[in-house]
Amino acid sequence: MKQFLKEAYRYRELLGELVRRDLRVKYRRSILGYLWSLLNPLLMMTVISLVFSYMFRFDIENYPLYLLTGQTLFNFFQSPPTWR
Repeated sequence: MKQFLKEAYRYRELLGELVRRDLRVKYRRSILGYLWSLLNPLLMMTVISLVFSYMFRFDIENYPLYLLTGQTLFNFFQSPPTWR
């Protein structure tokens, strides 16, 4: 793990440039751009949290945090990579 972190730190400029390029390509034709990558999961969390917390009366502590984590992981594995 330590070796992996050293290599990641060594190539941090390359990794940063690849992430910026990927985001630029992904949100090129979007009006909201990068903001949409933050708004989408937050809005989904808000709607689903309201539905399950208030309509179905679930009393789970920190439910929105669990929901946001699960939604983010699901979207990460569901969406195809943009580099194909």
